[in-house]
Amino acid sequence: MSTEKEKALSELTPVELKNKAKEVLGKEVEVDGRALEEATDPEACLMRRKSQGSPHPDHVKQMLKQRTALVQESKGQLERERKKVSDAMENLRKTVEGFTSG
Repeated sequence: MSTEKEKALSELTPVELKNKAKEVLGKEVEVDGRALEEATDPEACLMRRKSQGSPHPDHVKQMLKQRTALVQESKGQLERERKKVSDAMENLRKTVEGFTSG
């Protein structure tokens, strides 16, 4: 909470913010109402974050696409490794049978 009246920052008016800044910082801070609204709007904050790895929806979609491709690639690799193990077990079984049936 931002004030002793237990108001959230998003509930403060520019005048209240100016007064609180004077009280806390010892100087007045002019804040435009629109800037205050933008700064306290979670969706607007999210949309401003556009760097790689950010929570911006476009970046999240891209990361999900990349991770999905990586998972598919890993599944393919796992299946190839399982096939190798299966083939090796079959060869071992045949070799052991060759020694024991003779």
